[in-house]
Amino acid sequence: MGKDNGKGKANNPGGNPAWYKGMPSPNPGGKHNDKIFGEALRLALKREFKHEGEQKTYLAAIVVELIGLALKGNMSAIQEIANRMDGRPVNYSEGTQDITTHAGEPAEETQAERDARDATWIANLIVTAAEKEKTKAQKRKMN
Repeated sequence: MGKDNGKGKANNPGGNPAWYKGMPSPNPGGKHNDKIFGEALRLALKREFKHEGEQKTYLAAIVVELIGLALKGNMSAIQEIANRMDGRPVNYSEGTQDITTHAGEPAEETQAERDARDATWIANLIVTAAEKEKTKAQKRKMN
């Protein structure tokens, strides 16, 4: 336990020695959660406008552009889509014995193996999407 601070209370071990349990908060107002920029951005992204002859929200137009960049092979766009769909990958340390996955099961792959598998999966996803777009374009030409 911590040392007695003279007020009959032990200091916070490992924390600020001037603070003790039960003392008045040094920040009585608490953290301000005002995120006015984020709120303004959310409102703006929900607005509709005419885009390529269709009524869309700004957010929908941005998503379409992001997917278009990914289909062209833009790795940043691909990574952003993967992160948004599956969550950011856990950064595993090489050589650590107690690595666990999200499910709590021991990880058996090395980081290099996971990276190679992920890259293959993303490449296949892009090729599949590009083939679908090509097929759609051919059908449109026939009509």
